[in-house]
Amino acid sequence: MKKFSAFLLIIASFSCATLQKTTVDKSIEKTWKQMNASKEATKTLFNNSKYGMFIHWGLYSIPGGVWEGKKMGEMGRPNVAEWVQYVAKIPRAEYAKLAPQFNPTQFDADTIAKLALK
Repeated sequence: MKKFSAFLLIIASFSCATLQKTTVDKSIEKTWKQMNASKEATKTLFNNSKYGMFIHWGLYSIPGGVWEGKKMGEMGRPNVAEWVQYVAKIPRAEYAKLAPQFNPTQFDADTIAKLALK
């Protein structure tokens, strides 16, 4: 009887963990969809205003939406590079190791501005 009870406890624990992961995954997906939908008006304004360039970057630009050989979309999430730490569940200390690589020595605002004028 003890073995059977232990078995049931293990199954119940596994089921709870699976349910919790599914709930978290659905929560992430819902959050992303809400965030993306909230940007529709701004994206329309941006496109209608004929802006030709939007630049934004940070540590996430180093892995470029790929972590440990997996692209963001392959991780079951939208392909949004800015979310790589969250989606790939990268611990803060590990993600922080990217910081020394973020050294934009080739950044040239004048060149980018000239490109925008073309």
